[in-house]
Amino acid sequence: MTTEPVELPSVGTRAFGGDRNEIAHNISLQLAIDLWRDGKWSTGKAARSAGMKLINFMDLLMERKVQHPFTVEMLEDELLHTFGDEEYERRKAAREAGENK
Repeated sequence: MTTEPVELPSVGTRAFGGDRNEIAHNISLQLAIDLWRDGKWSTGKAARSAGMKLINFMDLLMERKVQHPFTVEMLEDELLHTFGDEEYERRKAAREAGENK
């Protein structure tokens, strides 16, 4: 993953942690949570960006009671990343066939 340097005012950075690494980690984590909550990133992408395993990121979201307006498109995106292209297409076709009965 590529990174971009960011300059922050010293006022307020204490809220994100003590040393430079902790501040960077906490800001990256908060950014991942915010982008996930706003529907801009999938759960997998947000977890990777935060440097966490998917299950740990999901646990963190539950612990923090982060609300998310989950759409069908987002669920399909999650399935695509979880199962891969072929399995996703198989499940999608099976779901659509069930709807057409």
